[in-house]
This record gives sequence, C-alpha cells and structure tokens, in this order.
Amino acid sequence: MEKIDELRELYIEIRNCHVCPRMDKEKSLRLVQAVNTESDVFIISQTLAANQLRKSGVNFFQAVGHLGNTGASLERFLKNFRRTVYTPRQVTTSSQVIIPKCKPGYNAVYNTEIAQCYPGKNIDGSGDRVPQGQELQRCISKGFLIR
Repeated sequence: MEKIDELRELYIEIRNCHVCPRMDKEKSLRLVQAVNTESDVFIISQTLAANQLRKSGVNFFQAVGHLGNTGASLERFLKNFRRTVYTPRQVTTSSQVIIPKCKPGYNAVYNTEIAQCYPGKNIDGSGDRVPQGQELQRCISKGFLIR
C-alpha cells in the first residue's frame, strides 16, 4: 500500500474516533493532498484548534482559507529555514475554498496532534481546555501519532 493511501485510511480512522466524551466530535477529514509525505520536519501539536484543521481539513488553515493565529506565527518562524505550513500543492477544501501551494524553494512541514480532537473551551470561557491525561493517553493508545 502506498504511503498516501495509508495516510488516507489513518485520517478516516481519526475522523471517526469519538471515544473521549468531553472532546468535541466535529472534525473534517484531513486532506491527504495537503500533506508533504516527504517532509523533513515533523511538528507535533497538543490538540486540534477550534477553527482550523477540524473545520478546513488542512493544518493551520481556517475554513475560509486564511492561516489561523498559530499557523501565522509558525509560518514566520519556519520561513527562516525555507520551510512552510503552506501545502505542497494547491488544494480545494470540501467547502470549495482554495488553499494556495507553498512558494517555490520552500518545503512544506508535516503536522499532527497528540490529541486528535478539539477539547472545547474552558468552563469559564477563558480559552481552550487543555486535554486531560486520559484523553491524551487514549489517542496515544490508538497509535495515531506513531502511524
């Protein structure tokens, strides 16, 4: 099986996983065409953001096609090393938004999360909830990060 086909199967499994009752169940299918399978940089985030990958299917991008805050900050840092969060090829999301490909001479990084769901907001509304240890452990036990 080709690497891209393995990723597609993994992304389907991740989208269909809803074992953590406190985690938000909404998450778009990650777009394999937005991934650089030959990336030399592998970034591991804590969890999904409220309005980026889980809405667009593309890491760091909002559903409207703009970089989110984390993506914009990371992009500024990565460009010092000729790396980027932009996709290796232009992709169209399920809502028909076009995400442009990276600039020539730049290599797209690969990103995944330890917790593959959005944990929701804190009870007091002060920001995103940090995933609990058992939530992180469930994702780790599923083997998502390793695969």
